Amino acid sequence: MEGGKSYGILFMLFLLPCILAAQQPRLMLPVGHSFEIMSVQFSPDGKKILTTSMDYTAKMWDAASGYLLTEFKQHRQWVKTAAFSADGRKLVTASADSTAIVWDAVSGQVLKTLRHQSRVEHVAFSPDGKKILTITHSRQYSFWDTEKGTIIPDFLPVEGGKAEDVRFSPDGKYVLTRIDGMVQVWDVFRKAHIADLGINAMGPNIESACFSKDGKKILAAADSGSVFLWDINRKVTIKDEEGYPVETLRANRIIKHSTDRLTDAQFSPAEDRAYTKSPDQKVGIWQTATGKQLAELPVFADERTFVQISPNGKILLTANEFELPMLWDAFTGKLLDSCNSEKKVMQRGIAAFSPDGSKIISATDYYVSIWDGNTGKLQGILNDRQ
Repeated sequence: MEGGKSYGILFMLFLLPCILAAQQPRLMLPVGHSFEIMSVQFSPDGKKILTTSMDYTAKMWDAASGYLLTEFKQHRQWVKTAAFSADGRKLVTASADSTAIVWDAVSGQVLKTLRHQSRVEHVAFSPDGKKILTITHSRQYSFWDTEKGTIIPDFLPVEGGKAEDVRFSPDGKYVLTRIDGMVQVWDVFRKAHIADLGINAMGPNIESACFSKDGKKILAAADSGSVFLWDINRKVTIKDEEGYPVETLRANRIIKHSTDRLTDAQFSPAEDRAYTKSPDQKVGIWQTATGKQLAELPVFADERTFVQISPNGKILLTANEFELPMLWDAFTGKLLDSCNSEKKVMQRGIAAFSPDGSKIISATDYYVSIWDGNTGKLQGILNDRQ
C-alpha cells in the first residue's frame, strides 16, 4: 500500500511540470471563425486584437495570451471591417447586411444600429469619438452622431458622384472625401465645403489622399504619376474646364514618378519622407522637401499590396497575397527581414503594426499570425484550422 502511494506521488511529480507548461499562455489558440477572416487590427492601446469574418461575427482577443475576450454577434451577413474609437471603449462594425453597428468594446453590448441602403464597406470614428463616417457599396457616404445614431445633415457629396474614400484629419477639424477621382475638403465644425482638389490641377484622377499628422496638409497620389502636397491654409482660385472659378488649395510640393500612375502615397511620421506605390510593382521612398527619390524597393507590388510605416518611422512593412510580410529600412529601402514561418500560407495582404511598433499582425483566410515588429520572427498563430 505504501509502495502504491510512493508511485502515485512520483507520478504526480513527473506530471506537474507538464501541467504547468500547458497552462502557460501561448498565442496558438483557435480563432474560432468558421469562415474567412475579412480584417484584423490592434486596439488603440495594443493590448487587444480585433478580427472580422464572413461568419457574420467580430471577435476580440487578448494580444498577449490569445484568449477570446468578447464576441460580437448581431449581424445577419458577413462583417467586412471595423474601427475602434480613440479611447478603445467603443467599436463600429461594417456589414453586408446594410448596417453598421456601434458596440461597447468590453461587454459586446449593441449601442446603436446605423441602417443603410446597401452593404457597408468602410467605417471610421472621428478622433473625439462623437462622429462616425460610413461608405456603402453604392459609394454613398454618411456622417453619424455616435450617441444619437442619426445622420448629421449638410455633408453632401457632389451630385451623382461615387464616394471612394473618406477620412478625418487627426485633429478632427477636417474631412476629405475622394469622389470620382476628385478630393473635396470639408470643415467639420462649420459643416462647410472648403475646396476641391484635382480640377485642372493634376489630371483626371486622384488615386489616394491622406492628412499630415497635424491635419494641416494633404498628400495625394495621382494617376498622372505625380504626388501633390497641399496646405489647407493656402487657398487659391482657378478655372475649371468650362472656365468657371473654383476654390482650391495651392500645391507647395510636387513629386514626379517615372511611371504613368500612382495608386498610393503616405507620409513618414516626421513627414520628411513620402512612400508611394504603383501598379508596375514598385514601392518608392521620396524626400518630401526636395522631391528626390531615395530608394525603390524590389518587392512585388500590385494594387492590393499593403504598405505601412512603423510608428517610429524606421521600418517599412509590405504585405500582399503572394508573399509573407517583409520589413525594410524606411530610409534606405534595404531589406531588413522577412516574416518567415515554417508554415507557408497564402496571405490576404492584410497586415498592421501595433501602436508601439513592437508587433505585426497579418491575416490569411483562416489564420492570424503575430510577428516581432523588429525581427520578423513568428511569435504565434491564431488558427481555426489546426
